[in-house]
Amino acid sequence: MKVSMENEVVIAANNVNENVFAGQLYEKAPADCLCTLLDTGSAAGLRAQLFVGSTAVTGRRPVNTQNRTPVTPDDEAVSGVEAFAGQQLSQRVENTTAAALTYRFKFYLEEGDVI
Repeated sequence: MKVSMENEVVIAANNVNENVFAGQLYEKAPADCLCTLLDTGSAAGLRAQLFVGSTAVTGRRPVNTQNRTPVTPDDEAVSGVEAFAGQQLSQRVENTTAAALTYRFKFYLEEGDVI
């Protein structure tokens, strides 16, 4: 089974959204799965950090500045990330600018063997 989440979120100037996945159907992994994240921002200045459970999968990284819906493979931030059934998935996004910016993501979860 392969499922996905996709959304667009406006991050206010000099602000942080602690979890852009909050309220999404697959905010928690539905099964043991491998995850892939694609994301873009409307302009430079967005920083993102992916967490599975309480583990930071990425550092605070800059977001690709293509002002469009993310496409494969150009906007792939991480892939092959393991998540166990029921684990909380979260993506923290920070806007470091003096203007509101738009963050777009696609997050795929594919059921598979997790070690």
